Amino acid sequence: EDVFFWLTVSQEFTIKRLQEKIARCLGVDLSDEDDEAIRAGRLNRFLSQMKNSVLILDDVWEKIDMLKVGCTFSVECCRLIITTRSLEVCNQFGCKKVIQVVKLCKDDAWKLFVETLENETELGPQVEEIAKSMTEVCDGLPLAL
Repeated sequence: EDVFFWLTVSQEFTIKRLQEKIARCLGVDLSDEDDEAIRAGRLNRFLSQMKNSVLILDDVWEKIDMLKVGCTFSVECCRLIITTRSLEVCNQFGCKKVIQVVKLCKDDAWKLFVETLENETELGPQVEEIAKSMTEVCDGLPLAL
């Protein structure tokens, strides 16, 4: 059975918190154990039995020692995809393939911003001017918009 996990890491990352998120997705209870190494062993045993699983770690800000988390990756078992703003983080992970997000042009960025409002808000001229300057600050990055 194929298993797909999408977890947000963010800047407030800890090994224990990531272990907990993965365990919750797997239905594994780690609440009775505080030792990270033992928790990692439990997760590793569970994950190594899974075939065709993909773990997406979203918003990664620094290198994560996945062995300490309890995740080993192989072609026949579990694959890792990370999203990050840092090419350096990609290099530290030893990523096999790096895909850069294409920035939106000014007009497309504005259209996306307006679409996220879902026609719920009518922008006055002053607010629209401020909103347009904010879309420029986002530098065309869809996630920032």
